[in-house]
Amino acid sequence: MMPMAGRNAVPLHIPARYMVVSVISLIAWIALTPWMLPEVISAPLSYPVIAWTHLLTLGCIGSMIIGASIQLVPVAMQTPFPAEKLAEWAWFLWIAGIVLFEIGFSREILAILAPGATMLGIVLLGYALAITTMFRRSPQRDTVAWHLLAASWLSVVGFVLGWLLALTNVNGILGGQLLPILAAHIIVMMVGWVTLTLLGVGYKLIGMFTLAERQLDQARANISGFFVTAGVLTMLCGIVTSLDRLVATLGAGLIAWGVLLAALEITRMYQKRMRRTIDVHMPFAITAWLVLLMASFALISLTFEANPLANRLTSATIWLVFAGAFLVAIQGFFYKISTFLIWLKTYAPLAGKVTVPQLDAMYDRRLAFAGLIAWTASVLAIAAMLLDWLPLWWGWSMGLWLGGILFVINISRIAQHWRGPIAPTSSPPTPRLSRT
Repeated sequence: MMPMAGRNAVPLHIPARYMVVSVISLIAWIALTPWMLPEVISAPLSYPVIAWTHLLTLGCIGSMIIGASIQLVPVAMQTPFPAEKLAEWAWFLWIAGIVLFEIGFSREILAILAPGATMLGIVLLGYALAITTMFRRSPQRDTVAWHLLAASWLSVVGFVLGWLLALTNVNGILGGQLLPILAAHIIVMMVGWVTLTLLGVGYKLIGMFTLAERQLDQARANISGFFVTAGVLTMLCGIVTSLDRLVATLGAGLIAWGVLLAALEITRMYQKRMRRTIDVHMPFAITAWLVLLMASFALISLTFEANPLANRLTSATIWLVFAGAFLVAIQGFFYKISTFLIWLKTYAPLAGKVTVPQLDAMYDRRLAFAGLIAWTASVLAIAAMLLDWLPLWWGWSMGLWLGGILFVINISRIAQHWRGPIAPTSSPPTPRLSRT
């Protein structure tokens, strides 16, 4: 994993800011979940639900993607980040945009939505331009680089659609196109930005963590990414231009096929990995890919519905993708990324001089796996509730609370090392010479 410490890496406090926002947003989102679930069922497009959703999508997932990308992409593309200062100051613009969005939706102050969306869009455009600059300068344009480049510009496309949605809340500019544009916005951001980013980053991180980088077939991974990207663009064109429903079905099929190919490639990497032990991220990643694969096939069936946004399967599918795929993958990778970055800052200068902890010693694996089990059980129960297979009950979300608490406990343990080396809790007894 030492390539993450290369000369192209940015100062750690820049990505750390985004990651802190991500964790805080996740905690707030989990805390609100029991009270929001009845609203999701009764009024899924209400302003409180939209505010709660954007707390997750922008506050947690978006912040984590940007923060992790600032650290990882320069190393993956073997070229320096083109604008470190701008990335540092963009954090304030990102926070301001999120705050305006949350206040605007939760308090129904609709006039501030467009300014908030504009701030977020400036950051996403800068993010895409930075990745494009690194891509052009990179001596190695591998599948990871192509995935991240495509995902960054699809995030800009998704922003434009989101900005139109924010503007229509004030002046009704979209008219009867509101629901189709909303559907396109959801598809582009969920699949085009987040899924493609996770696939690209996943190839890199899984290869590093399990010593399987050489096992990645670049051609197959590129084909998978191409199918996902083509599927997103096909669905976008079909929805926005009101073409025959079969166009959206074709796009959904391309997405499902691309996700399946990616899952098979990741499976092959795990099978041929050199580090045979079960790394902490593996159960998280496997769970996330399985859920994502299941949701991609559910998306195909939704294209046959006359009004997909009014279908319970839509709410359940979106829930599974966000909570069962994206957040699970983020938690698993975060254990590895955060420990390494903090170890790099605190212990790398001491290596070889004093005893330093191993990465796995900075958190409790048992708590991580217990949290994953509780979280996954809760995600599946809530999905069944959204499908009306289980009764409405706030208790289904308790697994999220337990999983979130265990995750925060582990993150707190990791964060303690940021301030400096932690002395061992107990020291071995000092040997004494006998007088006899």
